[in-house]
Order: sequence, then structure tokens, then C-alpha cells
Amino acid sequence: MRHARIFIEISLAVALSCVAFSPVFPNTIILDANLKKITLGPRMEYLEDPAGGMSIQDITAVRWCYRWVRSDARNPGFGYTDSAYWVRFTPDNRTNAAIEYYLEIAYPFLDSIQLYIPENNSFRMIESGLRKPFNARPYKHYNFVFPLKINALSSYTFYLRFQTRSSMHTPLYILSPAAFHDYNYLVSIFLWMFYGIMMIMAVYNFFIFLSIRDKAYVFYILYIISFGLFLMSLQGIAYQYLWPGATWWALMSIPFFVGIVNFSIVRFAMQYINVWQYVKTSFDRGMVLLLWLMAYSGIVLSVLSLLWHNFTFGAAASAIITCFNVIVGSILVAMGIVRYRSRETWFFAAGFLICMMFCIMYAFMELNIITQLPLDTIGLHIGGVINVSLLSFALADKINVMRRDLLDLNRHLEKKLKRCNKSHLKGVDVDEKLTMLRHLMEVDKIYRDEELPMKILAYEMSMTVHQLSELLNNKLNTSFNNFVNGYRVEEAKELLLEYPERSVRAIASDVGFGSITNFFRIFKKLTGLTPKEFRARGMTADLGPI
Repeated sequence: MRHARIFIEISLAVALSCVAFSPVFPNTIILDANLKKITLGPRMEYLEDPAGGMSIQDITAVRWCYRWVRSDARNPGFGYTDSAYWVRFTPDNRTNAAIEYYLEIAYPFLDSIQLYIPENNSFRMIESGLRKPFNARPYKHYNFVFPLKINALSSYTFYLRFQTRSSMHTPLYILSPAAFHDYNYLVSIFLWMFYGIMMIMAVYNFFIFLSIRDKAYVFYILYIISFGLFLMSLQGIAYQYLWPGATWWALMSIPFFVGIVNFSIVRFAMQYINVWQYVKTSFDRGMVLLLWLMAYSGIVLSVLSLLWHNFTFGAAASAIITCFNVIVGSILVAMGIVRYRSRETWFFAAGFLICMMFCIMYAFMELNIITQLPLDTIGLHIGGVINVSLLSFALADKINVMRRDLLDLNRHLEKKLKRCNKSHLKGVDVDEKLTMLRHLMEVDKIYRDEELPMKILAYEMSMTVHQLSELLNNKLNTSFNNFVNGYRVEEAKELLLEYPERSVRAIASDVGFGSITNFFRIFKKLTGLTPKEFRARGMTADLGPI
């Protein structure tokens, strides 16, 4: 009897302590006619279930009351975990009318969500999550939304059970129907404006690509499309509109598109900056090799996401690859700015760093380093718009630079053409001068003078140097050096065959070559053979015409 009394006293003490220290009463959520939006994070408790086998009867039992932990975070996050998590909160309606409200879980990547609603000394369960098709949700929304109702002068404790392969985040909100619809109306306008901008940019740049055929536009368009689909998947909108029945793809699409984004942005950078024009040293080749590694790490990630349906691996790999590419890419961009000082590098640096800043924030959130993104995932959309706008401006600037260079080239050619049109041969009998030139070369063999300058030949023809140069360029389509060397080689060919006993050096000197090296080089350039090869072929009986 004494032991029974002690047991009863201990049980009452435990029960009273649970009531005393439980946050249900101090954290009761007051609902009234002025309800708009309440964040449940600091007003709820959570319980970890490591084995994932606890039932609603287990976690509501008195013996588990001390295991509940009061949350102090606005958006509680638990990172990647195999545990199931239970959450409870207590709304209290102190008005004389029933209140309808929405419970929103603003994280669209939870595999299993079970909401337990107290009814008649028991619980009614509503199930949702990514393991169920989108059309099975109690409310059609990209986040998980449960329409609820609490009677007048009533207070209930609701329980939620979460389990997921993704990072565990539980941002919970209570909203009035009016506040919920107003907020979603504004968010929808922003989101569809964003996706409209991305679609317009992709189509616009596609038509530019058809016009100028620059490969940079191919990777830029791929980047716009993959980044847009990544954000649609991240927001849950892709699961709502594009693949509402593909439960496995709703999660795996995120690391897949992260890989494509990494690949396309790096390949765009390589093509836009034209990194190959700067490759001069082993260090430069190493930088290009590192860029290839960064690009194809994204492709490997995307392929593994398709073949290996393991979201934990895919998300961790995407976070690591993104962080690696951001860090290494930032170093390479900074080195490119310092080393090459190209205009393209500055533009790309601005767009790249803005986008990657938001991407690395998302990676930190997935790894539970930070609990919330600035402006939620809207921050990624804002960063995406700024990034795409900057890169589009960079491509447009590149076209403008090319156009200015082309205009400068045209002006240069026009000036050159004007100079050419100012002929120095006006009043000169061209036919007479050509006859005189042939006589000097073929009869007088003036080319045999190895130091023959143009001004001497011009003097012999009673012409200025400019007149002789124009005569050779415009009438004979040759330069002075090529003209003189042509006569020298022709005579050398005759002498090589006619006097086989004479040395090549002697013949080169006779025809006007002061350097045996120049003779060999020019002879082979004009005949395709060395002097010795020419002589050997000429001495054979079956030698054809050369």
C-alpha cells in the first residue's frame, strides 16, 4: 500500500511538472477577428523521433511530455536527418464565432506530412507531402496548405509529423483566408513576371543566335532555361504545373538543374570571354583546364541525379559543387581581371558573383548553416533577374564593341582606298614603262646586283619610288622584292641545269643573292624544291616539266 501511494505521488509530480513546464499555455496562439498572419516557429514545440516509429498515442502520452522542446527559431531547421520530427501548437479561439484559417508549411520538399486534428477525444489525420501526387493535396498550392476551423471559445492542440529525404525545414504559419489570398496574389504576380521575363529573354536571345551564330548565346539560353526551371522546382511550382504526378522527379529535378546551371554558366563564360585567345603559358592552360573541370562537374551531377535517385546525395553534391565553383570561379574571375583586363571579364564578374551569392546562400540553407534566405526564395528570383539582365547587357555590349570595331575598320579601309585612288601614275605612259622594266630585267639583268634598291631601279626608269611601287602593285600584282627575286630564281634554275659542275653557292651569288640561306628559302618557296633537289631531278631522263 505504501509503495502504491509513492508511485501515485511520483506520477502526479511528473504530470504536474509537465503541465508546469509545458509551453502549451504560455505559447497559446490567440485567434481573433483581427487574425492576419502568425509565425508558429517561436510558439511551438518539437519532438525528435530517431527511429521514426512513434505514433500519435505515443507522443501524447504523459511519459513523453518532458521530451518536447520549445522552439525559439522563426523557421526551425534540422538539416539532413533520418529522424522523424513531431510538432505541436495550440490555437485558442476566444471569440463567440468559429474561425476559419489556413495552416501553411512554406517548404515544398517534405516527403511526408501528417496533420493530427483533435476530434471527439481522438485524432483525425490528414496526410500530404511529396510522396503523394499533387492532386491529392487538401489545398492546391505549391506549398503545403491545410484549411482548418476552430469553434467558438475553443482551444485545441494540433500535432504534425514530418519525415523527409531533403533537408528538414518547418516554417509554419497561420493565416486568415483573406491574408492568405492577398499574399499569394502578390507573390504570384511577382513570380509569373519573373518567369515571363526569363521566357522572353530566352526567346529573344535565341533569335539573336539565329542571326549572328555566336555559340555563347547557346550556353546563355541553356543557362536561362535551366535556371528558370531550377527556381520553379525550388518553389514547388514545377511540381504543381509541369510534373504533378512525378513524385520522384519533384525532388531530383533540383540537383539535376543545379548541375545544368553550373555547366551552362561556366561554358558561357568560356565562350563569351573567349578564354582561348589568352592561352599563352602553362598557367593559362591550367586555368582553362580548371574551367573545363568546373563545367563538366555539373554534367556529372545531372547524370547521377537521373541514374541514382538519392536526393540526399544529390543535394549534398549540388551544394558542394556550387560552393566549389563559386569559390574557384571567383578566384579565376579576379585573376582574369588583374591578368587580362578585358572588358568582357568585368561584365561577367558582376553577373556571375550576384547570381552565385544567392546560390551559395541556398546551399548554406540546405546544409542548415543558415535557417532562412533573405526574402525567402524570392531572393533567388531577384538575383536571377539581375544576373540575366547583366549578362544580356554584356552580350549587347559585345555586339556594340564589334560594331564599333567594324566601323573603325571600314573607316581605315576607306582612308586606304582614298590614298590608293590618288594615283601617282597620272601622265605616265604605263606601257612604255613596262617595256623599259622588262628590258632592264631581261636584257640588262639589273637584278644581279645583290644590293639593288628600289630607288635605283626607279631612277633607271625615270620614275619616282611611289610611281614604281604603284606600277608593280597595281599592274603586275606583285611587290618589289617578289618581282626581283622571281627573275633571280628563274636564272638560277637555268644555271643549275646548264652548269652542273658549279656550286649552288656560286650560282646564288651570280644571280644576285648575297645570302645562301635566303636563296634556299626563296628558291623552295617559288619552286617547291631545294636547289639540289631541282638539279637532281633535272638531270634524270624522265624529268617532266617543272
